[in-house]
Amino acid sequence: MNIPRRLIFDIEKYKGGIAYKPDNGEKVDIVSGVKEIIPVPQNKRDHKIHKLLAEHYDIIFCTTQMMSDFSFYHIPSLWIFAIDSKGDCFGTIGGISFKTTS
Repeated sequence: MNIPRRLIFDIEKYKGGIAYKPDNGEKVDIVSGVKEIIPVPQNKRDHKIHKLLAEHYDIIFCTTQMMSDFSFYHIPSLWIFAIDSKGDCFGTIGGISFKTTS
């Protein structure tokens, strides 16, 4: 059985492309580890939906958050788009959205 070797690339502090060429036709499963913050664009921050979600559901879309605000490391890649007052974050992994808990 030819099980692929898993390579995990830490791309959190690296902006750019990564290339890997396996030797001798080796099968490789490549996973990137990163968390990214997706801030709401300045021109959309005053939309009514953002205010309603904050007021009624304690969901605050990212505007000024920094990478250092999130003390965890995530594999596979995670894109954070909102937080709440408890420090939980809302994000997406490959198009599947979820909420973390602190």
